[in-house]
Amino acid sequence: MRLLIIKFIKNIIFSYLREFLMKTRMYNIYWLTICVLACLTNIAMADDVDKSKVDKLDKQFINLSNITYSDSSLYKKNSIKISNKISSLYSKVKALNEAHNYPAALIEIHANKALIKKNIDNESIYYFLNLLLSHNDWILASSIYAHIIKEGDKSLISNVKYIFAKYHYFRNEWNKTLTLLSGINSDLGVNEGHYALVMNGIVLQKLKKHREALKFYNQVPIKSKYYNYAQLNKATVNIRQGWWSDAHIIINKLLTSNESKPVYEEEFINRLYLVLGYSFLQQEYFRESRNSFRNIRKYSQYSNRALLGISLAAANQGDNIGALNILNILQEEKTRSLSTEESYLLLPYIYERLGQYKTASASYTIALRYYQTRIKEVENILISIKTNPHNLLPDTENTLIFKGTNIHISSNKELANIKNRRELITLKSIAQDKKTHDIIDKLIFDYDLHIAEQATRILQKTLYNLKSYLNQSQYGIARLYDNSKSEL
Repeated sequence: MRLLIIKFIKNIIFSYLREFLMKTRMYNIYWLTICVLACLTNIAMADDVDKSKVDKLDKQFINLSNITYSDSSLYKKNSIKISNKISSLYSKVKALNEAHNYPAALIEIHANKALIKKNIDNESIYYFLNLLLSHNDWILASSIYAHIIKEGDKSLISNVKYIFAKYHYFRNEWNKTLTLLSGINSDLGVNEGHYALVMNGIVLQKLKKHREALKFYNQVPIKSKYYNYAQLNKATVNIRQGWWSDAHIIINKLLTSNESKPVYEEEFINRLYLVLGYSFLQQEYFRESRNSFRNIRKYSQYSNRALLGISLAAANQGDNIGALNILNILQEEKTRSLSTEESYLLLPYIYERLGQYKTASASYTIALRYYQTRIKEVENILISIKTNPHNLLPDTENTLIFKGTNIHISSNKELANIKNRRELITLKSIAQDKKTHDIIDKLIFDYDLHIAEQATRILQKTLYNLKSYLNQSQYGIARLYDNSKSEL
């Protein structure tokens, strides 16, 4: 699903707020608008990616990887013997990879590429290609692919195209993905065929061809392991088309189906409730919205967004005390989540609605101090990154860490580059000559600079939003002061 659900939330709330403001023409609701728009814009904002720079680094990595793994001196060092049976090669490669020694497995594949090309009809070809592509060993993988296109039968070609389609899909290369998926479904296994249908649908949604996407989701049968995800994506298509009732029927059916519920991941259930809650909020069904959000588990990755949704629904119902309680819960968590940061701006507005103007003023002052502190923190991190870009290291698959601060990366292009950066350390450990070591060090240096640039762009967006929140807090205090003077 990737960012589809997050983008969907942003769009429906934007629409909701525009319509609500036009209907009410109430000045005070402006404060509520500021909070929600800022939060959801941040949630859904994709990282700006310099595609040409990313592609250049990727090509350099691919060439260096091929040179390193093709080095014949590695074969002697690793006691590589050219295999004469594809089954023996497969067993050895699989054992090495499962023992977490993938470099040795890749060396075996490179050393025996002639044998692999002679045995493209053997099912081990799929394992070899998946392993090569998972480590971005593109040159050998594409060489084998070209040989298969020339010599293989239709079924083999379709299954290999499916493997390459997944490679391009996870790099957000949508048109290449669609081209490879075209006309291959009937030759794939059951699970692979259903996953290909879901990929087709998601790519078409990414290209804003929502109705075309429905045709693929509708082909995923109820017994499929991918049925639930196809249905959720189908619901988002319906919502984008304004077919709210159809979307709600789909989501409620997924939530109440005893047959398929045990195979759900808990976070998938939470995501269903999040989508349902915000769709009700967009339609101004505030009670239903709150009920949906309440079903999201406390420790879910969606819990803070659910709490923010409950507070918005409560405020729109006139339940200011309920909204206040939820916002206080958000602040007590002491996290750096976007929803928590938004709560500092929304909280004083609720106090205003309750007529507690002194408390509202004090709350705005707290917000001011909070945003001033956060702005200083982010500015210091930006200075440190500029001074020491090579201290910014990958923490998890989609997070960078710098001096205790986590920086989330959402661009698949960038995630692929971060993975390449990790792979370079492995390449350096197996490279045989100083010249290659020097080339690897230079590429690591370039990757560090690029990753630092990407982290800087993300933090600059955070800084821009924090300054906006600070300005709104300052304006809120000034407005309260003016109102109190006018009452004298």
